[in-house]
Amino acid sequence: MSVTGVDQLKDFQYREYTFEGTGNLRRNDATIGQKMSEDLGIKVGDYITIQRSDGSTLSVHVVGIVKTSLETGYNVYIDLAFAQQKFGYVGRVTYAIVHVTDETRLTEVRKMLERNLGDSYSIRATKEETINFVLESLAGWRQGLSSISTVAVLVSVGLVLNTMYMNLGERTYEVGVLRAIGARRRDVFWLFFSETIFYALIGIAVGLAAGVGFARIIYSFTSVVSIFGAESSGTLTVRPEYLISGATTGFLATIVGGFLPSLSAARTGILSALKPGIRPPGKQRTAVKLLLVGVPLATIGGYISTLGIEVGSLDIALLIIGLVMVTSGILRVGEPLIERMLSPFKAVGKLLSKNLGRNLRRAAITYAVIAMCIAFLVMMGGMRIGMQYAVRETLTSYFGADIMIFAGSRLPASFSKSIVQVDPAAIEAVTSMDVTATKSGNTQIGVISVDPDTFPLVFNKLEFSEDTPRDVYVQLKNNLYSILLVEPLANSLKVKVGQQIPVRTPAGSVKLTVIGVLRGAGLSMASIGNVRMSQSGFVSLRTGSTFFLESAGVPKAMLFYVKLRAGSDAIQVKNEIHQKFGTTYELDMITVNDLMAEVETQSGRFFVVFDVIVYMAIISATAGISATMLMNVNERRREIGMLRSQGMSNTQIFALVVAEAVFLGLAGYVVGCVAGVFLLRGVVSLMSGMGLIVPYIVPWERLQFALFLAIGISVAGVIYPALRATRVNLIEVLRYRG
Repeated sequence: MSVTGVDQLKDFQYREYTFEGTGNLRRNDATIGQKMSEDLGIKVGDYITIQRSDGSTLSVHVVGIVKTSLETGYNVYIDLAFAQQKFGYVGRVTYAIVHVTDETRLTEVRKMLERNLGDSYSIRATKEETINFVLESLAGWRQGLSSISTVAVLVSVGLVLNTMYMNLGERTYEVGVLRAIGARRRDVFWLFFSETIFYALIGIAVGLAAGVGFARIIYSFTSVVSIFGAESSGTLTVRPEYLISGATTGFLATIVGGFLPSLSAARTGILSALKPGIRPPGKQRTAVKLLLVGVPLATIGGYISTLGIEVGSLDIALLIIGLVMVTSGILRVGEPLIERMLSPFKAVGKLLSKNLGRNLRRAAITYAVIAMCIAFLVMMGGMRIGMQYAVRETLTSYFGADIMIFAGSRLPASFSKSIVQVDPAAIEAVTSMDVTATKSGNTQIGVISVDPDTFPLVFNKLEFSEDTPRDVYVQLKNNLYSILLVEPLANSLKVKVGQQIPVRTPAGSVKLTVIGVLRGAGLSMASIGNVRMSQSGFVSLRTGSTFFLESAGVPKAMLFYVKLRAGSDAIQVKNEIHQKFGTTYELDMITVNDLMAEVETQSGRFFVVFDVIVYMAIISATAGISATMLMNVNERRREIGMLRSQGMSNTQIFALVVAEAVFLGLAGYVVGCVAGVFLLRGVVSLMSGMGLIVPYIVPWERLQFALFLAIGISVAGVIYPALRATRVNLIEVLRYRG
């Protein structure tokens, strides 16, 4: 339980609280936190008894309950002067809160206070630290959203390209007529390009409205499921710059997608437009060009993606474009081989092999869109598995504890012996810890106080640098001025074993000797209390109680890690400990299995939004396949009629159209899987460079799921065009001269 003395006239934080009852404090009055009220059943008007450090008690009257769900632990607020008198702090305070009116000067004010007050005081800009922590926590989230946004933009470019090329295909005769009666190439270009601009404006209007609506859905969804472990509060804010950015991106994506079809329309020859039969077929040298250009692009994109450097979306674009060009070239040059492979399907197989080489540009755009969706589906699946594996390995490899116990207030470190006595047959070892935040120079660090005798019994898989002595824990126990640093912090401070570092304490600065360096990838993902292990140093409980805690020389701790013997039931032992000590000492406990389950749940919530956005892109890809195959059917109506007149059944026509779409889906699947594996490697390398070590794990289950998804997209998108192909009127289509 935390007891805080507040100055009711000057404490701006306390005045902003909402109370059930009143917040006005007189002598012997107190207000308590909502958590304490709900857990212990305390109401306004009740009396509570507070035990002081000297063993005496203090009875106070509860006059109000703070209505907030953001607090942790049990909090009691009493008048400052009354607290100073009853707890032996007359004329003194343990901390002061400073309100900075201009938040842009927060860092400046903090540095000024540090400079003027010196090392005797520990100054923390809580709001600044909180903002930085949130920004660091959201770094991966922002990177993921940026990647997904890239998918959406590339998919939209592909859909615009496909749509405008189909538009050009339907109006090729019209273009020929316009050119024949004197229309210039620039006139034809602007005819199609102005349509692109018009579509862009409509898309922007619809997209902004849909985006705001979708943001509200995502916001309400994340508020319920608590992505980062705490329900979000506040209101959704849509800033004008975000709307402008979205509108600009959408406009540019549409313009880019419409430029090449408009240019193709302007370059269309009059004879080839008016007489489709004289249009030259695709040439084998086209395949060579595609391979000569595609292979270097894919190689460069793949190489950049493995470097782990931030290059925007360059690696994604180069890799996917290159792979699509290579696949298109292989399809063109490998037509005879494909025909032989499909020979068991007789007429359907022969026609399918011929159709795959026709309208290669349209087909390439279609499976490029599918490939982008599959690539990011694979990449996000690999990241999810990698992060879960990293956390699991951290818990099992570095933390030998089976049960973690968090006390509501600091207890004597010897309490660990009492825990062992709860069930000596099941409990192998218990180690005590305490955590505090301080500084070494200008670097914020964590100081973790441990029991050198029991700590290695529980944390028995930690790794050390080569220059760390074997008796490092003996030195930590015997030398009051020793510290064991984690490797990232040692690198940040640029110190080695045997050197000293200044560490700030409540009484001033003390120099501690570095006696060893801990290392290990898992430490980058671990935290103890609210301190990251990667930026921490370990001292003995004796050192911690002497320099960092006001514990009258008695080692105290708030964290207790329990290691069980093989075959022991963690849940049963946890319940036994809670039954004996839980209520008395306000203990919160969690088993490693519970923690792993919570991590998997939170990571699932973290990735669910990404999955939703990718699936929306997949819906767009389905629409793209449908439009492509519908265009193919319309262009081949006369051909379909001739096939029907020669005895081909509706079932065979249906199978031909579906098989072509499925083949496009499989081509997109192959390209997407290759690109996704490379992109996953790049993201893993990038995160490693940022200090977050995530293993590279190929998500085989996600690859299998992607295969079924690619086939499903193809089948769903081709159903209507295939049915339409079976319903053609023979007489009507045989008259068709397009």
